[in-house]
Amino acid sequence: MPPIKLCDRIRQELLDIIKANRNIKDYKLPSERMLSIKFNASRPSVRVAYQKLIKQGYVEVVHGKGYFIKNNDKSVGGKNRIKLHMLFITPSLKTAFMQQIYSGIMEFCEKNNIDVSIKITEETLKKEKQILELAFYSNYDGVILFPIDNEYYNETLLKISISKYPLVIIDRYLKALNLSFISTDHYNAMIDVIKYLHLKGYKKPVFATHESSLATAVEERINGYNTGLLKYYGSVKNSNLLILKSNNRDYVYKSIKDFLQKNPATDALIITDVYLSTAYSAITELNIPTPERLRVVVFDNEISFAERKAIRPYIIEQDGKNIGYYAAHYVYKQIMGDKQIQTKKFPIKIIGDENE
Repeated sequence: MPPIKLCDRIRQELLDIIKANRNIKDYKLPSERMLSIKFNASRPSVRVAYQKLIKQGYVEVVHGKGYFIKNNDKSVGGKNRIKLHMLFITPSLKTAFMQQIYSGIMEFCEKNNIDVSIKITEETLKKEKQILELAFYSNYDGVILFPIDNEYYNETLLKISISKYPLVIIDRYLKALNLSFISTDHYNAMIDVIKYLHLKGYKKPVFATHESSLATAVEERINGYNTGLLKYYGSVKNSNLLILKSNNRDYVYKSIKDFLQKNPATDALIITDVYLSTAYSAITELNIPTPERLRVVVFDNEISFAERKAIRPYIIEQDGKNIGYYAAHYVYKQIMGDKQIQTKKFPIKIIGDENE
């Protein structure tokens, strides 16, 4: 990582002061002389930092008096306050769930006159790290991050955690870092799903999923699933879980097909939406009628009308809009000085078969 320029360090110091004192009328900022002593910097370096903040609308200079926070005569909600700018970093915006999260973020930010930018990592760890570095050393006031991998900790995330930079993580809990976190309550969601299937009379459910190491969301789903099986079915068997070690379509197709052939009593298949079309191809190849002999239960409402009509699945719907809304809310609280770590988990909604 390239070293931080001295003028940028000074500018960040001034931004912290501005955020902490934006509501104080006629707040005077440190003089060039004071900052040059504190940072062992030349006056020109300090002046460059101030000029950037003046250009960005954070600071105004009063000749003969010094530098002052600009437009701080109104309250935080007033029309003349300094406008905040958040960044949402996400692997993609292709799914309805991601779009709902973004919708929730936008709703909060529009209510509070906050600008929002979005950066797509395209499932690439290198790009995620680059975007985080850009956010941390730029003019963004806070970041909402949907990480790619819960086992990956780059030095920028460590710096953010230590520096208390406003940031909220969505969906993937980073265990080693003390950061605010919002997600679906994946553990209790799976208990609810098993309860629902049990009440509907299903005897042999199976959960086809990634390995638990991929993400905390997957780990929590598996743990909740096993807890539900013990509670409502009395035992957990190997035939209740199918671990998919690759997203390769041919591999997923063969794995699901082989599993159903070896376990013909399976009457409910729980999968994520990314596996739905592949799973249905395997089910069709085996001539298993849905839902008469096998009920498909799918995470996220991503399926088309035609697929829904043909498969008649139960749908596990996550509350993406509230997840996004509260992620933005918690970043805003951090920007305004509340550094308390916040965590929140939302329940799921199970959408049944409308033909039943």
